[in-house]
Amino acid sequence: MSTFIALQIMKAYDTNGLEAGQAKYRGYFISTKLYLAYKADCDTILTTDGYSQVIVTV
Repeated sequence: MSTFIALQIMKAYDTNGLEAGQAKYRGYFISTKLYLAYKADCDTILTTDGYSQVIVTV
């Protein structure tokens, strides 16, 4: 599941830019607590693959 979420965030970034990637990240981890169990793994995947700029805290 972590890989799927990370890929969706990366796809949003690649297709529509930084703001879209950050919005997708917020949708998964800030707006809801449903996916928080996957956040650490997703952050690792995003950082490793060079997408750390989409990780937001607010």
